[in-house]
Amino acid sequence: MACFGMKLVKQLDFYRPGAIDESLTRKQMIHELSHYQVATPSKRLLVNFGLGEDTNGTDSIFTVEKQIQEETRAVLLTLYWFEEWSISSGVSGFRYKGRNYAVVRNMRKQNQETRKALDWLLGTNLLDHNLRPMTELNTKEEK
Repeated sequence: MACFGMKLVKQLDFYRPGAIDESLTRKQMIHELSHYQVATPSKRLLVNFGLGEDTNGTDSIFTVEKQIQEETRAVLLTLYWFEEWSISSGVSGFRYKGRNYAVVRNMRKQNQETRKALDWLLGTNLLDHNLRPMTELNTKEEK
C-alpha cells in the first residue's frame, strides 16, 4: 500500500482519499487498492471513489452502467493481483442491485464486459503484456 501512498486508519467504513480501513481483510484491501488504481485522478479524491453510498448517505454520482464498468475493472485487476501473489480468491464476480455479474480471468470464458475491462486494463498499463498487474495508476480522466 505504501507504493500507492496509502495509509491504514481505524474504523473508516469507507475509502477516504489516501486511507483504507485497517480492519479490512487482506483480500478486501487488495480490492480497494485495485479500485484506487482504476479510478481516474478526480475520483481518487472522492469518498468510495464516487461509486457508492458514503457516510452522509450520498449515492453514487455515476450511472449504473459506469458503476458496473468500474467494478468489473476493479474485480478483474483484483483477480490478477491475487494470482500474482498466489492468493486463493474464491471471487467470480460481484453483485450489484440484486444482479450477479461474472468476472473471470480465463479469456475463453470471458463475457463481453470482462473482455472490455481487460482491454482497458492493458491499454492503461495496469496490466502488462503478460497479464501481470503493474503498480501504475490510471492517469486519464474519462468523459
